[in-house]
Amino acid sequence: MTLRIVGLNAFLPGFRLVHEFARRNGHEVALVVTLPETGRYGASDPMVAGLPDGMNVLITRKLRTVAAPGTILEHHPDGWTIQTADHPLRLTHT
Repeated sequence: MTLRIVGLNAFLPGFRLVHEFARRNGHEVALVVTLPETGRYGASDPMVAGLPDGMNVLITRKLRTVAAPGTILEHHPDGWTIQTADHPLRLTHT
């Protein structure tokens, strides 16, 4: 079973942990949700500068309200519907 993962990260080492877990287990990081400025986490560059090319990224100043962790609206046999930004997003696995 392949999962599509939405990562909520403001700390690049935290993203790398999720990305490596996904890679080792045959999953995909479908979206990274982050803050525009992550300097308070010890980085001089924005976190997005360290993400792999081609990564889908949502940058928001309202991380808790736009993409609250654990906002699963519905579970389906092939995945989940989660709340992101102002609309639901259906994530499926193959």
